[in-house]
Amino acid sequence: MRFVALSALAALAGASVASASSSPVVGGSGIVVAYSAQDVRFCNGPMTLALTPGPPRCRDAIRVTGVDLSRLEDRVSRHGKTWGRAYLMGTFGNGILTVVRQAPPKPAVSSGPSLRKPPCATPRGGWPNGRSSASASRALDAYRARFPADVVSVAIFHPASGVSVTTIASTKPARTRAILTPPFRGRLCIVRSRYPAAVVRSAKASLTALLRRSSSPSGRYEMTGVGLTVSEQGQPRVLVEALVETSGLRRVVASRPAGLVEVVPWLRPVR
Repeated sequence: MRFVALSALAALAGASVASASSSPVVGGSGIVVAYSAQDVRFCNGPMTLALTPGPPRCRDAIRVTGVDLSRLEDRVSRHGKTWGRAYLMGTFGNGILTVVRQAPPKPAVSSGPSLRKPPCATPRGGWPNGRSSASASRALDAYRARFPADVVSVAIFHPASGVSVTTIASTKPARTRAILTPPFRGRLCIVRSRYPAAVVRSAKASLTALLRRSSSPSGRYEMTGVGLTVSEQGQPRVLVEALVETSGLRRVVASRPAGLVEVVPWLRPVR
């Protein structure tokens, strides 16, 4: 996945327009770092703490209040700082998570599809073992150079161990199939793309621009990353990572073609 990510540290303070009292209850697992009793941060960073000589560096750090530091998993205290892992649930507003419940960290939520079953009918006898050849890759490159608007996304599906199926979303599936089927030797799945390549590029570019705005003190969208991926149907998708899914971000997504943009928030609503 090609990905763009920006830091969302203290600049997020004041970014949320809702107050903590009116915000929904959200929760997520991550790393708590207490630099002092008054400065405690929470981030969705790497979960391996044992190899770090000091407090871990967190890509997405927010201020947090109400944490019981004695209950952190893998807790370390050194040079006046304490850090460890936890699941925190509370209200998020004005860049601060106000904790109402604390628990051990939960497994990370996947932010991408499981590319197992190709979105094409299984050939008689099953998909062939092995990977596509170098000549097949060269044929795909040559095709994209000749017809740059046809291929919108390319992904590798793995329906079984040792089996790789190149899945292409194309705006001209009949032409793509006719030219690329021979070099791929049965390891090819082609679907009609729901979106033109220009629409996908435009959506990614505009969301990346919002991402840069979100890292400023005036940001309103709480975004932390924008990337390109595919759905389990082999369709192109713009993936947006965010601290929380704000109403402003939902409106932005709703203005895009249905199904093109997926938001993966770190702090998710708690029922």
